Amino acid sequence: MDMQWLYRAEVCRVVDGDSVICNVDCGFSVILGKRSIRLLGVDTSETRGGTDDLKALGNLAKTFVEERLPVGSTVLLRTSLDKKGKFGRILAEIHLAKGPGEEGFQEKTLNQMLLDENLGVRYSGQSKEDIINQHLVNVEHHRSQGNL
Repeated sequence: MDMQWLYRAEVCRVVDGDSVICNVDCGFSVILGKRSIRLLGVDTSETRGGTDDLKALGNLAKTFVEERLPVGSTVLLRTSLDKKGKFGRILAEIHLAKGPGEEGFQEKTLNQMLLDENLGVRYSGQSKEDIINQHLVNVEHHRSQGNL
């Protein structure tokens, strides 16, 4: 990643497994309200369109993210300078707050957690057709675990 910037942000809502809406604190009392944040380097299955299996996997990923990013929670966004995705969203790695009574943020990102849990695949701008088979491998993994 290029030069990195860190911003605290308040979670407004989870859109799907790889997109959230946040109020981004830029410092000096400047808040960018309700900005769309796209998780950098990871793609999750869509919750609409596609096969029933892929939608189910997408909903599983969304639920995973919702459980970790409750509305009103504070996260740390790690972004690259002036980088936005092809749909104008801020691209970021998201660090979750540490547990109750602990200061700071977790080192492991939500992005990596999704990959580790077989809920997302590595993504660097390729087409959906190029990564569909990786999503289908994740479907089979979760089916074998009884999650789908």
